[in-house]
Amino acid sequence: MGYKEGGRGGQNNRFSTPAATKEVPVPQAIYRKAVQPALLNRPVGISFFRGGCPRSPGSTGYQAYILVTGIRLGSTGYSFLGVRDTGMTETGRKYRFSWILLGDIKAGRPNLGPATRVEVYRLMQYTMRDILEQEFGTEKADEIFYKAGLLAGKEFYKNALGTPKDLNDFVSRLQQLLREMSIGILRIEKADPEKGSFVMTVSEDLDCSGLPETGYGICTYDEGFIAGLMESFTGELFDVREIDCWCTGDRTCRFAVDRRLR
Repeated sequence: MGYKEGGRGGQNNRFSTPAATKEVPVPQAIYRKAVQPALLNRPVGISFFRGGCPRSPGSTGYQAYILVTGIRLGSTGYSFLGVRDTGMTETGRKYRFSWILLGDIKAGRPNLGPATRVEVYRLMQYTMRDILEQEFGTEKADEIFYKAGLLAGKEFYKNALGTPKDLNDFVSRLQQLLREMSIGILRIEKADPEKGSFVMTVSEDLDCSGLPETGYGICTYDEGFIAGLMESFTGELFDVREIDCWCTGDRTCRFAVDRRLR
């Protein structure tokens, strides 16, 4: 859902939304909060309620996040300039992903910077995986991790890779970024673009390199991530399956990447 520019302040604060047939009210407190200069160009959360106040019969609520890029003070209140949707707005959703949720690292971590230790990342991933398995079972936990990786791959392509002009450019950009961000060292072992069939390896993988041998592969998130990248680049669906993993005794993670048959 997008927002038109110039929401009015004062007693009748409203944003017009292209997706709605009428204007929806914005709480006064949000205006007072949003006009603080420190909040310019940062997400501001707003709870909207169509059909009156939250307790009104038939009222429906949703959470929106907006960016206010400018403010003008007028005689009747504030006018917001360049208000735009962050992409996180969706009825009934609290945690919809948007690239903006990665935050302003320079502003937020001026001393520590963008890096952290691999152990911290793995601590989060594997404790989360443990709880998901306890709550939903192994198969469902793997499905959730694959879907999360799929979404991440699509968002990474859209926000980080730019617009590769061909397969070689796509691979080159991806290799460079994965290495620069210490995610892993990507290599293409086999490639048949006509058939849409590839074998890729990721060494020094962020998810698993150095882990104990378990007898089974664990890079489900990586499978989804690669599938999301390939779908975004080609416009076609891909099936990705890890065929070798550090945890099965190999020193690199190897993935079979195949265009899905229609």
